[in-house]
Amino acid sequence: MKFSTLTAAVLVAAIAALSNQAAAALPASSLIDVKLHPGGILVGIVTDSAGLAVADGDVVLSQAKKIVATTKTRKDGTFTINGVKGGVYQIETIRGHGIVRVWTPQTAPPHAVQAVQVFESNQVVRGNIEYEGGGVGPVETAGVLLGAAGVTLGIIAWEEAKDNGS
Repeated sequence: MKFSTLTAAVLVAAIAALSNQAAAALPASSLIDVKLHPGGILVGIVTDSAGLAVADGDVVLSQAKKIVATTKTRKDGTFTINGVKGGVYQIETIRGHGIVRVWTPQTAPPHAVQAVQVFESNQVVRGNIEYEGGGVGPVETAGVLLGAAGVTLGIIAWEEAKDNGS
């Protein structure tokens, strides 16, 4: 088997196609703008998949992978978190999460909502390890694809060496 320019071109095209597929498969996160109440109070409600309030549920507010505040929902599913400053946060419950951008009352855009709603799902997701990474990015994708290309080129070189009797 001879390694040719055509083989190299096909290999590069395959890597480019795989790279584009990996990027397209990454989910996009939606961001919800929320207007804080005076004094930096974030108001929200947690509901299940049927729309019913989740009472006594844990709510965690984090920013840049650091927990900022925790609270529990009331009987009606509502919660408040005091002392929140403007910025982007992740709100998590046992079976739900969301990303919010909170604004002070003076700086909130007109479309910002007064309270955030977190929907919990009963969908089962199984896993064995906790991963705190940000997902598969272009560097990781490039590393995997370059590794695959290196293995392919190594096999081609080994086949050529075998064919030449070396």
